[in-house]
Amino acid sequence: MGREENAAIFRDTEKMCRTHPRLKESIARSRAGQRLILEGDAVNVPPCGDAAEGRLVVSTKRSFEAASAYARTMKTCVLNFASASNPGGGVVNGSSAQEEALCRCSTLYFNLNTNEMWSGFYSPHRAARDPIHNDDAIYTPSVTVFKGDTAFPTTLPESDWYEVDVISCAAPNLREHPATATDASNCPRTSSARSTNAASRASSTSRRRTVKKP
Repeated sequence: MGREENAAIFRDTEKMCRTHPRLKESIARSRAGQRLILEGDAVNVPPCGDAAEGRLVVSTKRSFEAASAYARTMKTCVLNFASASNPGGGVVNGSSAQEEALCRCSTLYFNLNTNEMWSGFYSPHRAARDPIHNDDAIYTPSVTVFKGDTAFPTTLPESDWYEVDVISCAAPNLREHPATATDASNCPRTSSARSTNAASRASSTSRRRTVKKP
């Protein structure tokens, strides 16, 4: 898929989110429950009690594609390894990283792109000018997925739409600021730690399945 095709798909997603009553209601509900979790905020992870041990599954599936196997029967949370400076990354212009793929087939972008998230998440990251960023995160409940998570997303039958929670946190970005050797060696460690923190935040919201980007 090229940029023009991706941008056209997102424009259709945008139109549906602005006009479809169910999607408009979904966005309003998600925005009401959405919250910013700053790096220094305390996160209370509830005890597991007698629950079975967690199971880690490594898959080649796309994020929402993997989540769809769980989301129709249990609460599911997806990690969006996001742009720190732009809601949806480059989705408007047809970019094709993980966040853009999520935004093309769901209501996610229209929850992230709010004045509150700009003032609390995106603008501070822009001002910091730190390509590693930090562990600030946006928790967005009940994101509606209404297109298939494929290279060419098409609208699903409405009966097949499903909801997931999404935690968006910044992926380290060394593209515009070339890394020193120390930065480069720290990136895998930073990404791993950030993913672990996101999983803890998912647990704190009583989510039972978490889908993370490898």
